[in-house]
Amino acid sequence: MRLGILTALRFLFLVLPIAALFLNGRLWKTNYRNPHFLLIVLFLTYLLYLVLSMMGFTELKSQLDQFDLNGDGYLSISEETDDALNIQTRLRDNEGRTLLPLFGIVVASAWVGVSYLMFVISRWIVSRFRSAT
Repeated sequence: MRLGILTALRFLFLVLPIAALFLNGRLWKTNYRNPHFLLIVLFLTYLLYLVLSMMGFTELKSQLDQFDLNGDGYLSISEETDDALNIQTRLRDNEGRTLLPLFGIVVASAWVGVSYLMFVISRWIVSRFRSAT
């Protein structure tokens, strides 16, 4: 169940800027260079990135909690297995949570920028083909 939600959110992260730009240009016939609209799309993509990242962290944490047999929140000597130590190492080495808000704005900005460029180029190509016929 949780893996399906995580996959759906990843797909939404990739599709959200493209779909929003397409809907803005097609349904409402507005100018696709509207900076307010691009900021809204950027903010939503940033929030989605943060949710995805925190869901990945909670997934690692829940996997580690499965090895805690007595439920005290710590792995005792009897509970340590190779898999538990592997997950514990992945959780410990996942220091990206600290810089997540800063890195998220960079990733979201880059993805919205690439989506915007793809949208502008596709509109330019379509307008060239329409004017040629």
